[in-house]
Amino acid sequence: MSEGPVAPSMTSLMEGYYVVRLLDAFHHEGLIERLSAGATVDDISNERGYAPARLAALLDYLSVRSDVVRKTAAGYFVDMADPETRFALHLLDQYAGAYGPCLNSVPEILSGRVDGAALVDQARHAAAFACADRDRVDEDLLRLLAELRVDALVDLGCSVAGLLIEYALRHPQARGIGVDSSPSAIAAAQRRIAENGLSERLRVVRGDLRQVGALLGPDERNVVQCVVATNVANSFFGDDDGAQIDGWFAALRSAFPSRIMLLGDYFGSLSQPLDDPVACVRGLFHDVAQVLSGQGVPPCNLVQWSDILVRNGCTPIRAFEGNGGDMRRFIVLLQL
Repeated sequence: MSEGPVAPSMTSLMEGYYVVRLLDAFHHEGLIERLSAGATVDDISNERGYAPARLAALLDYLSVRSDVVRKTAAGYFVDMADPETRFALHLLDQYAGAYGPCLNSVPEILSGRVDGAALVDQARHAAAFACADRDRVDEDLLRLLAELRVDALVDLGCSVAGLLIEYALRHPQARGIGVDSSPSAIAAAQRRIAENGLSERLRVVRGDLRQVGALLGPDERNVVQCVVATNVANSFFGDDDGAQIDGWFAALRSAFPSRIMLLGDYFGSLSQPLDDPVACVRGLFHDVAQVLSGQGVPPCNLVQWSDILVRNGCTPIRAFEGNGGDMRRFIVLLQL
């Protein structure tokens, strides 16, 4: 039998829990940013009324058991220019911040007394992708858009508009519209678009991704050459009969008939045998976050995704598989 992910010891799990809780508390309170700006233990203690010895003890621990906090002869420091540090903060914002409230309400979610989706902290979710988008824009998607010579696109689930901005900066003729349901993400996207001088070519709209046809006017929809949706489709598997994902594709085909689409997402791990060696650790706990937040577990391979596309009248053209961000991912080029 093949070996899947190795289960860590309970001691390791408990230590990881403490490290994450401490880092998230420091991050949420702005202390990580203060350390990155050169603040000392005394500076922070004076500003916040903290006990210096206790603060130093916790920072000592984090410097030994994480890569985020570093201890030098001059004191404690966080290197915000380090991509790995920013990725760590992305994970904190996403899993401890955005999905953390769901973990605090497991019995209520399981019993149906609470809707897990309503507990997700949308501001922290937007912050997670604002941090990640600084240096993790999907180069494969950018290359495919360029190869397809796309000049007008709509990005569904655009988050903070990282893909739109980068593509517009590289291709002066490109125009695009982003759609996202998060007010925090839309606000950040508008700010970033303006900062990059792209307000004439890019705009973002807040709304339900299942109703994109109503969010954009006929003239806007008609000029769209390509629909992009990454890390979006995985949210439509909270039911057992496939009605959510089928309804979404029906809405897309109605709004953008016969248009090409780039669909990118991750493969679920809990929907396959857990002794499979390709089951990724992050994929497993992301699946758990999806279950708790009512999004469900997406398909585990391209065959299952192709079945969904075909039954919804879509035509798969090309498909790519790989790993990214510690998860198994794919991109499918299809015709709606």
